[in-house]
Amino acid sequence: MKLRIFYILASFTCLFGHFTSALAQGDGTAENPFIMENGGKYPIKMYNDFYGKFIVPEDVTEEGIILSLKSNNVFDIYTDANMTKLVSTVEGNFSPYTTLTTVHKGTKKGTVYYIYCSFPMNGGDVEVTYGKAVPVELKEVI
Repeated sequence: MKLRIFYILASFTCLFGHFTSALAQGDGTAENPFIMENGGKYPIKMYNDFYGKFIVPEDVTEEGIILSLKSNNVFDIYTDANMTKLVSTVEGNFSPYTTLTTVHKGTKKGTVYYIYCSFPMNGGDVEVTYGKAVPVELKEVI
């Protein structure tokens, strides 16, 4: 009975993992980078270079818009397809890391940011957040 339940749970896990990865556009390779969206999580294959693109969803009309990647690996964000114009900074000295770039006022809808991680040593996911930065607020001191 316990073995049967294990097989059912294992099958569900495999199906769920396949379903969620099937929702992502691309596979994270140079030839077929992930098309990354706000709130998306994308799998990282250990020891395989990671490639992604983030396409700005609307014209940016105000300052303070941030593209953020949170992961157990350090990522780079570039403004050119040749990946020579690095525009990101990294917060944190240990995992998880947050890679950030400011998307400036005047940036047009459809502008592409290129995302790369060379030979990631850790698996897991990279989580994408895009939007207005929310300042940290002190609520209570004890």
